[in-house]
Amino acid sequence: MAREAGISASSLTQVLGGHYAADPRKLVTRLAQWLARLAQQQAMPAMPAAPAWVATPTAERILAALAYAHMAGDIAVIYGGAGVGKTTAAREYARRYPNVWIATMTRPPPG
Repeated sequence: MAREAGISASSLTQVLGGHYAADPRKLVTRLAQWLARLAQQQAMPAMPAAPAWVATPTAERILAALAYAHMAGDIAVIYGGAGVGKTTAAREYARRYPNVWIATMTRPPPG
């Protein structure tokens, strides 16, 4: 407790025992600040979960392409680098609209 509050263990023992020779206000203030931080951390829930969907500009363009293909009764080919959100955007589109099928494809390695 003393280490986390930023005071020495002997000073903490003396303050709590009522035997601290100097003015204890500074130490008591540090303890109060530490207790307030501790209470705040305990009241805070765990790290929030990552959102399932984030409407990035790339994702919006993918959704627009899929919406056009859906409306026109055609297909849409979505391509790009790994990790830009192609599959996630397609899954979001399929979640929003019925009768949507997704085929995720990769090119086989050469040779």
